[in-house]
Amino acid sequence: MEKHLLSIGIFTLKTMDQINISQLLSSIFLSNTLMLASTGIYLLTLKKRTRLEKYAILILAFMIFHALCAFVANLFFYENLFFNIGAPFSLFYGVFLFAFVFFFSKQEKQSGKIILWHFIIPLLYSFAFLIILSGPEYWKDYIYSYILTLYVFTSMSFVMYAAYTYYIVKTKKAVKNYLNVYKNLLTELLILLCCVAVLFIGYTFGYKPDKSGDRIIVSLIHFALFAATGIIFRQLIKNNYKEKTNNKKIISLNASVKETDSKPQNTQNEMDSKYKKSKLTDSILRNYVELLENIDNTYYLNPELSLQAVAKKIGISKYNLTQVFSAGLDTNFNQYVNKKRLTFAVEFLKSEDDMSMESIAYACGFNSRTSFYRAFSNEFKITPTQFKNVNSHNK
Repeated sequence: MEKHLLSIGIFTLKTMDQINISQLLSSIFLSNTLMLASTGIYLLTLKKRTRLEKYAILILAFMIFHALCAFVANLFFYENLFFNIGAPFSLFYGVFLFAFVFFFSKQEKQSGKIILWHFIIPLLYSFAFLIILSGPEYWKDYIYSYILTLYVFTSMSFVMYAAYTYYIVKTKKAVKNYLNVYKNLLTELLILLCCVAVLFIGYTFGYKPDKSGDRIIVSLIHFALFAATGIIFRQLIKNNYKEKTNNKKIISLNASVKETDSKPQNTQNEMDSKYKKSKLTDSILRNYVELLENIDNTYYLNPELSLQAVAKKIGISKYNLTQVFSAGLDTNFNQYVNKKRLTFAVEFLKSEDDMSMESIAYACGFNSRTSFYRAFSNEFKITPTQFKNVNSHNK
């Protein structure tokens, strides 16, 4: 028995000796990345998604692809150093951050084309990586230069895109207000990007082919991927919790509405109130208005928003919501939504001198510059351009 246990112990020690600690850590980081990213996508698919949440799904899907490729390389091609340190996935993350901030700060139709230009270098490096990987012996004289330039470009992209994000969020007041809910997320991602940039810069200056420290850099890259996924996942959990809390408030208010609705309603004073043109009672209308005002203003920035969607959001019928607008708020759905959007537009016009009117229109949820001008003129009896000129003269 003792000999048997001793042989098991010796076998275990030999096995542990064969397992590289760096490889083990990478496996842990990558497996957790896959779990968090997959769970995040699952949570986002359970509800109707905003444009921002659709973008989050895209980022998480890319992270899953990155983690899967790295996981395969770590388990089956661990000795192939180029496969592990030469994959240009890191080049894409700075561009993703830029695309997120640029889109919300510009909101122009041509924003997509501008963003695509920033993907050229990552795509070129991806193409070069696949070529070298297909014949490493043939391209071995170029591997050293490829690795050095890859990490230099990655470091530069992280620093430049982090600086751009910081500049936009700090100097663009309207954008800052719009992205205020994601302040902690952006801060943490910027810190992570800068840390990885410093790591890459240090690695670039100390890089030598076949150096043992290359294994460490691989594990640190995988840790950074895990950390970024964790930051995004935590934000999704916070958003999910906030939405559930708001839904509980709505359910509670709806319950009070139903309770009020069940009581007798036949007093003459109530019929003579300001809500007399509605079949809903004074108290029910007040409760419905409270349900409506409980919605965050950024919800109205969705250009595809409809009366049915808002009614579903607060848990009442479309007919009753129409009554709330007409009798409770003395307005209609389009006027109410436009007024919410115009509060954002005013902030943009006051603080963003370099934003075009079309950019502001899309940023505030309008489908066109024309609809934005019409709504603004109807509300303030002045065009957005005139408002901006008057405001610039008063500065």
